Amino acid sequence: MATLQVRYPNRLRAYIKLSGYTVKEVAEESNIPLRTLFDYCAGKTPIPRKRLDMLARLLGYPVESILSINDTPDVLSLVKSENTQETVLTSLGAYETDKLRRELLQQAAGFVSAAVISSSHLLLNEDFFDRLSRALKRPSSIDETTLNYLEARTAGYWQDRHGAVVASCDLFSYVIEHLQKIITLLEGSLFPSIRTRLCCIVSGIAQLAGHLLFDMSEFTRSRNFHKIAITAALEGENQALEAVSWGRMSFTWTYNGNPLEALRYIKEARRLAIGNVNTTVRAYLAAVEAEIQAILGNSEACLKALEIAECVEAQQYPEEEMYWLHFDRSRLAGYQGISFRRLYCHEDARTHFFLEKAQKALTNALILLDPTRIQRRPALLIDLADTYAQQRDVEGAYGYALQALSVIAQTKSHVVAKRLLTLREGLEPWKDSPYVKNLDQQMASLITHGGYRGTV
Repeated sequence: MATLQVRYPNRLRAYIKLSGYTVKEVAEESNIPLRTLFDYCAGKTPIPRKRLDMLARLLGYPVESILSINDTPDVLSLVKSENTQETVLTSLGAYETDKLRRELLQQAAGFVSAAVISSSHLLLNEDFFDRLSRALKRPSSIDETTLNYLEARTAGYWQDRHGAVVASCDLFSYVIEHLQKIITLLEGSLFPSIRTRLCCIVSGIAQLAGHLLFDMSEFTRSRNFHKIAITAALEGENQALEAVSWGRMSFTWTYNGNPLEALRYIKEARRLAIGNVNTTVRAYLAAVEAEIQAILGNSEACLKALEIAECVEAQQYPEEEMYWLHFDRSRLAGYQGISFRRLYCHEDARTHFFLEKAQKALTNALILLDPTRIQRRPALLIDLADTYAQQRDVEGAYGYALQALSVIAQTKSHVVAKRLLTLREGLEPWKDSPYVKNLDQQMASLITHGGYRGTV
């Protein structure tokens, strides 16, 4: 029996599947007759240019990716114009279709589906990270317009996290889908300057994924993504991104109860930031180290780091150029406040002045906080509540803790929820007071309805 020859080969059917659509759904969305769309997928009919552009936008992949199917370079595809009925000859770059690429796409697509469910299902087998690392070392091919879009999309996801538009556990699946699409772009051929920029975008996305996992207390998985971010930053020749990735990894050790390991990571971050990295990044990393040094009881090193962190220069660097890092006067005051609080020791009278300084700094951080930065607010409120608890002002501590509770219900951050539980442990001597009893009731409601059972 003779096999039907494919006259107009393409990867449309594969990308429909990767995007999570059915052919019928795409037909309905694009207003293309179902039979016609099946003919396009089968390569029986050339895809008119306007419809091809529309399908590419709908699926979220470049036109070149949909049309590129051969292993040989300089593939020529005939694209039929819908308006003029003329045939336009389009020269496409080489796209390999070897086994490794197919597996990479399949693994990434499968991971996106799993990411929607739960982070425990997400450990992402080692192949995902190995293959993404390999993809970063391969040439890729996209245009300037696509790069601008990818940067804007990535920046938007960062803003969604800062503003708690959706909870981190929900935002994570969208970020992973975004990353998965960029993996496909890393497989083509590109001018070196475009490839470098794309790798920087990948680093920003991977850092965001790591940060979201950190919010969910998934510290090991968070580090996996930050390692990918470091690899991408190296490929993108961006020392600032590399340094910030190391700095963010230190959080996973700090909150995992290992400040010495956190110190090792932040030291490496600050070493990388010497010289070529702007003052905003250096100030941010110094502030992060200050808190770690305070946890370790190294007051002199902590205060020295805070002094360096004071170099933050508001508005010096446009936000669109550094969407992956926001460090302003409010964040600086927040780090000052928590560092001073950690340097305070009730048994050591010489440290008592630190508590007043902490309270003043944290109050200032809340005043200066951009209203859109909702993700930061509950941690500042909890830290401020703790300063009142240390002063045995239970009513004051309760007031700020209650404010934090309402925001945590929105952000659903496990890390911040655990911070609140630590505060509650400090209020144990006043457990019979009406304030603490009411706080317990509110916290019990949050844990029951907010999915925080793992934090108890």
